[in-house]
Amino acid sequence: MLATPRQARSWKLLSGIFLYLSVDELMSIHEIFIEPVRGALNVSGVFYYAWIIPAIALVSLFFLRFFRFWLSLLTPVRLLFGLAAALFLGGSIGMEMVGGYYVSIAQPDWIYRLIHHGEEFLEMAGISVFLSALVQLVCIKTGQSSIQPAIAFGIKGAD
Repeated sequence: MLATPRQARSWKLLSGIFLYLSVDELMSIHEIFIEPVRGALNVSGVFYYAWIIPAIALVSLFFLRFFRFWLSLLTPVRLLFGLAAALFLGGSIGMEMVGGYYVSIAQPDWIYRLIHHGEEFLEMAGISVFLSALVQLVCIKTGQSSIQPAIAFGIKGAD
């Protein structure tokens, strides 16, 4: 069996969350929350980009909701998912806090650009590790030793 009904619901919810994150990356929806949250809470320094405050709350809720699902995964996949989350959140929230602190004490310059590129690198590394884990999971569940891209996308005649 590929997934129990509860796991299937978790996968569907995860896909919706990742769809939102993709749209947010494209449209910078989270940026809308910076000024209202910063003004309401009067924060600066590491919280200069104040959107991270509600994001930390949402990540905490995500963790609570998906912890049992994560534990149900096969160990190699579970470890890769954990690494992927650490990389992605380390970039998206952790490096954003570093960048926020830097901007609150200095003008954006080449150092800030390095911080920003580090943030993007960690996010992309997290996504790459997550995709690798998904491929590994599919291989394990289907008994395949590898997946050829054409087969993974259902393209016929790709031998």
